[in-house]
Amino acid sequence: MMSSPTNALSDNPRRGTVDYNAVAKSLHWIAVALLLVEFPLGWLMPPTGRDEIPAASVNLHFSIGMLILVVFAVRYAWRLVHPVPMEASLPDWQKRLAQTAHWLLYVLVFSTLLAGWAHASVRGWPITMFGWFSVPPICAKDSETGHFFGTLHQPLSLMFVSLIGLHVAGVMYHHFIQRDRILERMLPQDMGG
Repeated sequence: MMSSPTNALSDNPRRGTVDYNAVAKSLHWIAVALLLVEFPLGWLMPPTGRDEIPAASVNLHFSIGMLILVVFAVRYAWRLVHPVPMEASLPDWQKRLAQTAHWLLYVLVFSTLLAGWAHASVRGWPITMFGWFSVPPICAKDSETGHFFGTLHQPLSLMFVSLIGLHVAGVMYHHFIQRDRILERMLPQDMGG
């Protein structure tokens, strides 16, 4: 059975089951690639004081963060329009746990990115997308509310990366211990078996 490009899922006749389609997989793996750059960059970039001009690595961190925000917004919209059923073989408690973890990932990515945007805005730092165009501040410079949310950027990012670690551990558990198809559903067609 051929899949429509507008469906979030596609039938895989080789396995007789339903997989994510190319759009869902692409959005997932683009997000993974961006996050693999963004987290180390965020932790390794030099500290920048309130009235200092951010270093190039800080501007790159902002740019990648804004790109991640766009990718996750598209990904979230795609998921809402094209709901993805859980693997039928999972027990109910694992389905509930997986759904909760997925929604928490969305909450944490948006919270982390918006807090980072507030952190830069409240300090009056210019935010540009790879030097191509400016991004407006999300709050006023020296805003108390913006400062509060900006201080949450680092703790939220630690929670986010921890949840990503649990997500990966769960996928590895299913792949190596349970030996089910959880990982294969998100792998590109040629790698999935």
